[in-house]
Amino acid sequence: DSVGRATMNNILPAPLAVLPWRILLLVCAISGFGLVVLYSAANGSIRPWALSQGIRFCVFLAGSIALSRVPLDWWRRSSFWIYGILVILLILVEAVGGIAGGSQRWIGAGPVRIQPSELMKLAIVLATARFYEILPAAETRRFGAIWPAAVLIGIPAVLVMMQPDLGTALMICAGGATVMFLAGIPRSE
Repeated sequence: DSVGRATMNNILPAPLAVLPWRILLLVCAISGFGLVVLYSAANGSIRPWALSQGIRFCVFLAGSIALSRVPLDWWRRSSFWIYGILVILLILVEAVGGIAGGSQRWIGAGPVRIQPSELMKLAIVLATARFYEILPAAETRRFGAIWPAAVLIGIPAVLVMMQPDLGTALMICAGGATVMFLAGIPRSE
């Protein structure tokens, strides 16, 4: 394995050599299988599904690789800012969001449509983890460690429920609650 890494370091630039290539290749293989299925479902045509799905996959793969290169300390410092911006966007969804299929979930920004509730699934994990990181370890097992995190989770969950989107609201609650339990809050008293 170390020989393979040494060879990889000689071939690729340092930022690319440190990527988890086995996982990336597995993800690409799974996506490739999905594209073959979409191609087959369209009777041997890349339109309408396979082409657009392939483009989306490449864009989001590049985006995820770029995000993985952001230093961990930046995510730590920015977690509450990201959370706050997304709460504001969730409020804007209620005020000016587009309605489709009986629900109001998107904000249009020209040709781009943003769905803040999906981004909040990640932001709630970052913000809740940051809250427990700031909190002294001895305070984690007290009530004071539960209610601020519950409010942190509850605000976006209620805003997403107003869209209405029960599934995403439950995912936000589950993500935040998981971090709470991983931080060490008591399960029962």
